[in-house]
Amino acid sequence: MAHEHKGEITLIIHEVHYKDKKPDSYSENAAPVMGDAKVELAGTLSLMTECFSKPILWYGDKFPGVYSPKDITESDLNP
Repeated sequence: MAHEHKGEITLIIHEVHYKDKKPDSYSENAAPVMGDAKVELAGTLSLMTECFSKPILWYGDKFPGVYSPKDITESDLNP
């Protein structure tokens, strides 16, 4: 997800929930990499890797909009 703070964009992996194949909600905090066994960690990392094939969604008021680097103009970067 794309987080915007003071004109800076940070990309953070969150858990996103879908309803009818459309983004419906997301976890407030970043998705952790944790588990009781290596196989759980591998499964989590596999899901995180899968997210790179999906659009980057905006976090916050712009959700479920899709972030695109073209959303940021030169004037946004150099006020």
